[in-house]
Amino acid sequence: MENNQEKDNLSLWLGFWKFVLGTVALGIITAVLNHQIQSRQLAAAEKNQEQAYVEKFVVQALDENLARRSG
Repeated sequence: MENNQEKDNLSLWLGFWKFVLGTVALGIITAVLNHQIQSRQLAAAEKNQEQAYVEKFVVQALDENLARRSG
């Protein structure tokens, strides 16, 4: 009888720790994925902004009017 009680207690504790470790692992995975997504979004936004700046510069640099080119 006492052996069954110990098995039940051990089973409950193992279930509890599996739940805790699973929750922690899921939280860590979620945080890592979120960081990667945000980093890629930031890099894409920076690249788009740089491309827009270069495009504006090229249009201005190729302008035939020297007064507008220098300003």
